[in-house]
Amino acid sequence: MKKVLCIVAALTLGFASIASAQFRIGGRLGAGMASMSNEKLNNDNKKPIFSFQAGVQGIFTLPLSLPVGALEIESGVFLNRLGTSYEDVLTVPEVKVLGRVITKELIITTTRTTSIYALTIPLDVNYSIPIVSSFGLYLGTGPQVNIAMSGSHKHVVDTNGDKDTKSKDLTFGENGGPERMTMDWRFQAGAQILNNVRAGMYFDLGLSSHHKEYSIKNQNYGLSLSYLF
Repeated sequence: MKKVLCIVAALTLGFASIASAQFRIGGRLGAGMASMSNEKLNNDNKKPIFSFQAGVQGIFTLPLSLPVGALEIESGVFLNRLGTSYEDVLTVPEVKVLGRVITKELIITTTRTTSIYALTIPLDVNYSIPIVSSFGLYLGTGPQVNIAMSGSHKHVVDTNGDKDTKSKDLTFGENGGPERMTMDWRFQAGAQILNNVRAGMYFDLGLSSHHKEYSIKNQNYGLSLSYLF
């Protein structure tokens, strides 16, 4: 019995040491631009909005023997800003009668901005390649789920500098509102410095729509910085 307990204890300590050596956790910050493709609107008028990500990530290095590099599983939880903006400009020329200006030229700019704050949970598979002892590269891809927490739609009409602004909160999954849960596919690449810092870039391509009746999908890109313990 003592031998069995000793073996179990030794295996437990061994697996714990391996897991601690192969699993790292840390924080990640990201900033970039967010937009959405919309099949009902003119996407030529689409303008991205500022986006950010902040949260906790974990990376587990798979215990596989590869000729070069290693495979990793990466996940985490991040506060993420999604959304897009559309801008339409209408110019109404001035009207003259007998050389007299009856109405001045009007430039009417209509801007519609959707902003969604969501919790994003990715599940990426990375391939890391050491270049030298203190520097390496990584490539990764995988799905991610976005769970909307809050959001708003802002409608601004600017007529020659005179602005009329209306805003309303989004109601997810009700009364024709956007879906609370969406899914993207992420592509990422970057560099690892001193085994603790990762700097990279990412691109998120929407897989599911924000709306049931027509297609509205995410298109996000940006830069990220991580510190791993």
